[in-house]
Amino acid sequence: MVDNNKTIVALLAVALVVSVAGTMYSVSELGQVSMVFRSLSGLTTSERGNVTLEVSKVISILVHNDNPVLPAGSVLEGATSCIFKTGSAATEAVSNTDNGNCLGGFANATARQNVFHLIENNGNAEANVTVKIIGVDGVSGGNSSCAFLTGIEDSNGVGGCNDGTQATLASVDVYLQIMSVSVNIPTQRAHFDNIVTQDDVNDNSTSANIIGDRNLSTSPQQIFANFKFAAYEDEVVTGFKYVIPSDALPGQRKIKLLYEASEAQA
Repeated sequence: MVDNNKTIVALLAVALVVSVAGTMYSVSELGQVSMVFRSLSGLTTSERGNVTLEVSKVISILVHNDNPVLPAGSVLEGATSCIFKTGSAATEAVSNTDNGNCLGGFANATARQNVFHLIENNGNAEANVTVKIIGVDGVSGGNSSCAFLTGIEDSNGVGGCNDGTQATLASVDVYLQIMSVSVNIPTQRAHFDNIVTQDDVNDNSTSANIIGDRNLSTSPQQIFANFKFAAYEDEVVTGFKYVIPSDALPGQRKIKLLYEASEAQA
């Protein structure tokens, strides 16, 4: 009887081991099956997509000779104003002239030769271009042609310049005028004293619609329209006309001009 009991216990032990081992094996197999299902589920897959953007037009301009400097000058004694133009040699583009009442650098046509901006359309679309005064160094808060030409801040120069504490001659209208003209340069000659642009080796004739002389006492002002971008047609020179009264305040001042281009609409 005792031997039979031992045999039964031994068989139960073997059955328990087999049962536990089988259970562990079954769990292991289920884990493997689960891994198979997870890998087949598609939850970890990904795809990529592309988007294409094409910009067809670029509106862009360059300003060459962007910091011309006028030498010091003054108004002839007894005269009410000095009026002069800048921009180029007398035989090119904007001629240098004055009313005979200017002295020093203001009366020196050669010294006024390089006082211009050359605007280039380096985009790929026709443009309209405006210009405005954005500041005058040397006059606190100055943003007008009065501040630049007389040292007195005023919204415009009609009837002189007056800031409420100082005033110029009321008989002299003070203004800075911008003059835009087409460029027509002989073959293989650098633009205006070695200013280099992409078309220097060619004859350039701008076909922009020159709007005419503009008084910057009120700004912004549109100076030309339908500015071409193709070779031989992509440059315009801007010179300036100054009207300075004899009682303008002395001192050095610098005017800041902002040229802005927008697409010309057909």
